[in-house]
Formats: sequence, structure tokens, C-alpha cells
Amino acid sequence: NDTSVTASLTTLHNHCRNKKYDLVLLRVQAFPSEAGYRVELTGSTPLHEIVKHSDPPLNVVEALYHAYPAAITEANKLGNTPLHLAASNKVSLNPVILVRRFIQIFKYRAPDLIKPFLVPNAEGDTPLHCACWILNVDLVCAIVTSYPTTATIRNECGLTSLDIITRHFNVAPVIKKALQILSDEKNVAISIDHTNCSNIDDRGKKNCACQNNNDNKGVVNPLLNFVCNQFIGGHQFEDFWTMACMLIKALYYCRRSSTCGDGEYVCNKQQHIVHACLGVQSVSKHTIFLALRLNPKELHEVDQDGNYPIHIAACNTIFNKKREMVINDNTIQDDKNQHSISNFEIDIFSLVVKACPEIGGIQNKCGQTSLYLALSSGKCWYDGVEDIVNAARHSVVLRDSKTALFPFMMAAATSVTKSKSCLDTVYLLLRYCPEMNMFIG
Repeated sequence: NDTSVTASLTTLHNHCRNKKYDLVLLRVQAFPSEAGYRVELTGSTPLHEIVKHSDPPLNVVEALYHAYPAAITEANKLGNTPLHLAASNKVSLNPVILVRRFIQIFKYRAPDLIKPFLVPNAEGDTPLHCACWILNVDLVCAIVTSYPTTATIRNECGLTSLDIITRHFNVAPVIKKALQILSDEKNVAISIDHTNCSNIDDRGKKNCACQNNNDNKGVVNPLLNFVCNQFIGGHQFEDFWTMACMLIKALYYCRRSSTCGDGEYVCNKQQHIVHACLGVQSVSKHTIFLALRLNPKELHEVDQDGNYPIHIAACNTIFNKKREMVINDNTIQDDKNQHSISNFEIDIFSLVVKACPEIGGIQNKCGQTSLYLALSSGKCWYDGVEDIVNAARHSVVLRDSKTALFPFMMAAATSVTKSKSCLDTVYLLLRYCPEMNMFIG
């Protein structure tokens, strides 16, 4: 619905290009219709022109927008809207201020207006993608906090914003170093020593922030700070992790919430990075492992649905096929990427179960144990079911509150292919509790 007028370079365009901001303000007040004119050669409106500069006054930008609001969703000949230009502006002193001002305007005029942040450019990138390409942490957080659904959008190459920051900015060597610091060589048991934490709360008790999330600037995680201070390039790791936490949470919690379009959602809901990592299928294993090592306490915390991380991991089908990372010449290989990290193998689901065995038999708010959830998602004995049974043997005889099925029954019901591994699961569950044979007709 392009309602702008194609024209040669107008006086307003000239003032915008030449940074004559006082004249821009006077001109748009006197001739507001010029704000809708587009240069025939470039397809740019005055709003396109002014956001390219490093320090455009916000009141001038607002005046141009209010004179012709449709410009915010109109693309120039290169396929970029003013938001794309602002979000990818490397010369701007602080592009986040400009984009945040747009967000404030949208919230005031139309709280549900998200379209400007969903418009793709010629490469299929949204403004959030553009912010990720230039690794602008504050800008990424500003957009995702107000419009979390933007994190779910893929560009023409099929990349989400999370894919961009993990695959295209050479974070693998930094992650390698971080994991080497966090791991005890071949010992990958999730543990952390809090004895060196010196944070004291108002009541004189230790307030260890090692378990806190680092999803926003200003939230201190001493463990993360310790890692970042150990090597050159630690700030890059911190920036990556800040953006990754924000994007992963948006991917997970938006998918689960009917109110994901609400700009207040990300800020006001209690969210856990470990739960989110284990619930999103597009998160790589080394990223999940980082979340576990940086936020170990979350393994023992429930979300608003009463789910521990073990419940969420049990439901995630990405852990069904045991895709252990195979070590060859100090290189961890998964099914898509290769990242040189360190000499250890990671099976995430088994790692989660073994890290908190006492939770294996606890039911969530729906009355389902992690064993039942694992079986209902198609997991077999060697996909982690054995670990759950070893940790919480009593769960083998617990009926599901909804279906009234015993675990061996659920294993048989989900064994559609009747493969040997599925049949082994049914058999081994029955072996653990022979008295269950009385239920076999």
C-alpha cells in the first residue's frame, strides 16, 4: 500500500542529506506532504535519508514520521525500510536510541503495531536480523524485549537471528575457550563451587549470583564475569551470551504463550535460560551446555507450569536419537556443525538426568513424571530412559494421571515402528518391576 509520491530530489530530501536539521524541522512543518515523496533513483523518503546519519535529533525524526507514518514500512530501491537502515547503521553513535524511540511511538499510537519490525528487506532480513549482523547487543535486546515474536522469523537463507549470531561471527573459538575454563577436562559433571562467592545480601547471607541469568545488562553473574576475564575476547563472549539468552527465551516463551505479541511479556514473566535452551529444538548442544554450566541452580527450579528442566528435556524430540558428539582430534562434531572445543562427549539429556537424580520421579503440575514424558515423546531405553529409571526407580510403577497408563504401556503405545530398541524399552521396564506382568492381557 505505497501511497508516497515519486519525485526528483526535494528540498526536504536535500536538508536531510546535508544534516540541516533546523531547516528539516521548518520544512516538514510548512510542507508536510514532502515527507511522503520518494526519490525516483533511490526510492528513499526523507525518513530514509535522515536515519543514515550518526546523530539525527529525535524530535526531527519524529516530525518526519508523524508527517508520513507509512514511510516506516516502505522500502527503498535496495529493499530497506528506515528501521533496517537505523538497525544496521554502523556510523550512528547510538542507533538503539533511535530505534527505541520508534518503539515508543508505536506503543503510544498503536500498542499492537508490530508490522514495521516484521518487514523483510531484499535479503529477507528484518530489523532484528540487521542488528544481529552488526552485533549490536543493546539494539537486539531492545527489539526482542518489545517484540519477542521477531526472534522466530527466518530470512531468505532460513536463518533466525540466533543462527546469525552463532554461525556468522566466529564465536566458536570463544565458546571453546569458555568451555575449557568451565570444564574440568574430561569431567563434565554439572557442579559449581560457591565457596569463593563474596556477594552478601542485606541480611548478611551469601547471595550467590552464579545462578542468575545474564539475559539483561546489569544482571551480574560472577561465573560469567570470571570466564570473560580469563582471556582476550571475553567481551565478545559476553555479548554473544547476552544476545543468545534473550533470543532463546523469546523463541521458547513466545512459542508457549498466547500473549507473545505483548511487549510486556519478556520483562514481566519469570523466565529461565536453562528451561528455554532445553525446550527449543534449534539451539545447539554446546549452547545448551554453556547454559547448564553458567546457571546450574536452574536445574532445580520450576517454571510457571511446574516443569523442571528434566521435564522439558524429556518432551523435546531433538534428544530422541542419541546424537553424541564424537571426538576426533580434539573436535566435537554434531550433525550440522563442527566446533573445536575440548576432549569430552556430551549427551545433554543424560547429563540433565544425572545432575539432578532426585527430581527424576517428581511430577509436574499435570501429574506427569519425566519418565512418562520421555516415553510419550518417543524416547527409547538408550535415549535416557535408563538414566531416569536408575535415578527414580519408583516412577516405573506410577500411572499417568491423565491416561492411567503405566510407563511400559506408554512405551508400547508409542512404539509405532516396533523397532528393536522400542521393544527393548518395554521389556526392560517390565524387568525392573516384574509385578507389572499382571497388567499384560
